[in-house]
Formats: sequence, C-alpha cells, structure tokens
Amino acid sequence: MRKIKVMADFSSSGLWDEDRNGVMIDYEDLGLLTDLITEFEEWIRHYDMIWTKDYHAMMPGKAKENEEMGRKLAKQLKALFPEDHIEFWYENEKAEDERYDVEGDFKDWGPRITKEIINA
Repeated sequence: MRKIKVMADFSSSGLWDEDRNGVMIDYEDLGLLTDLITEFEEWIRHYDMIWTKDYHAMMPGKAKENEEMGRKLAKQLKALFPEDHIEFWYENEKAEDERYDVEGDFKDWGPRITKEIINA
C-alpha cells in the first residue's frame, strides 16, 4: 500500500510520495491515463494563477474552487488505486487572507491547510 498526498503546489504534479518523505511523483510513475494527467495539469495551472501578485494570498473566492477541483482528482485517484492510502491537502479560505501569510516552513501554515483522507 502506497501513501500518496494530493496537494497543489506551484508548477508541480500535485502528487507526493509520502513513503519517500514527500518526493513529488511524476504522472508516468503511476501510469495515469492522458485524460487524468490533463486534469491534474489544469488544476495546477489554476492553482498557479489564483495567487495575488506577491503570492501572499489567494484571490478572493478562489480557494474553494481550487479545493473542489483537487478533491475530485483525489477521488479519481482513489478509484484507480483503492488499496492505496490517499490524502488530499488543500489551502482553505484562510489562504485568501493576507493576515495568515507566514515565512518559512510549510509546517507553520497550519491555519491555512486542511488534510482529508479520501475513502472509496
């Protein structure tokens, strides 16, 4: 059983191997079909475009939209790999608020990040 995290990040695949300390996974390594790869690429492009110019916050109203796109993909991945542990991590509406911006390590982003286990 693999442990895969689905989480958008700038210019990434959106897939992370939690068994290997969060190393980014290439789509080809999972053998994903072209249609699903295209959906992941569109999600990451969307994520890249919804940040303010200084990258301190998401544009108002865009966090939920991005969350819904990512959750759909995480569920599709779980359907393909039902034996694997799939987690979906997303930046919640607090990511739209400049007051929650932090410098440094991802672990400090607690108020902005929500983790969800994806079940069949």
